[in-house]
This record gives sequence, structure tokens and C-alpha cells, in this order.
Amino acid sequence: MVLHLNQTKATLEGPSSSDSGTSLSSPPLHPPRYAACESSWYGLSLVDYALISEIVYLGHVTDKKPMIEALQHFFPPERTPNGPRFDLHIPGEEFSSKAQFVELVEENMNLSIIAIRGTDVFRIR
Repeated sequence: MVLHLNQTKATLEGPSSSDSGTSLSSPPLHPPRYAACESSWYGLSLVDYALISEIVYLGHVTDKKPMIEALQHFFPPERTPNGPRFDLHIPGEEFSSKAQFVELVEENMNLSIIAIRGTDVFRIR
């Protein structure tokens, strides 16, 4: 017996239901819909913001190359011609703090996003 699933329907193939005396049927399957999934804020989706939040973990204030490469990977110009083109700004030495953060500026959208490196999940007391 084989169960085939797609986004809207489930079908079961195998011995006929008359052989076993039972009938098998299932309601159509519908993918879950969440309120935030189709929403956007300032032209960016929830997934875009999640990807941006990862940027600050990929480098250090002295080496922003991994962060720039990740931005180019997450928002490739060839696949998103009208998508965001972020400039990455890292605070200078005058901001001596344990908190690490970067600012992403998209001038065409008049948008500035600050990504802050959060707490270490392994630092549980």
C-alpha cells in the first residue's frame, strides 16, 4: 500500500478496500497558514529579517568580509533585481562595548536595520 501526498490531496493506492471490508478516505490536506508568513514590513518579509539577524554572527567588527558575502548570498542581485541592496556599517573603535551590532542601510527604501548579536544560548546558569 502506498500513500501519495501533495499540497492539496492525499491518495492511497494498494489492495482494493473491498478486500479488507474497510474503506479508506481522507480529507484534502491544506498547508498551514500563519499570519506572519505573507506579511511584510518596509518591503521585507519575516524570512528576510531572520536572515539579516544571522549576519552579525558571521563575522567580527575587524573582519566584515563574511558578513558582506552572506548579504550577497541572501539577497543576490541577479535573482532579485528589485530587491534590497544593503550597505553594511560597523561601529568604529569609539564604540567599545561587549555588544556587537551592525547597521544595514538600504537607501532606495529609506531603511536602516540594526542587527544585534544576542546572548549565547550555551551560557545557561
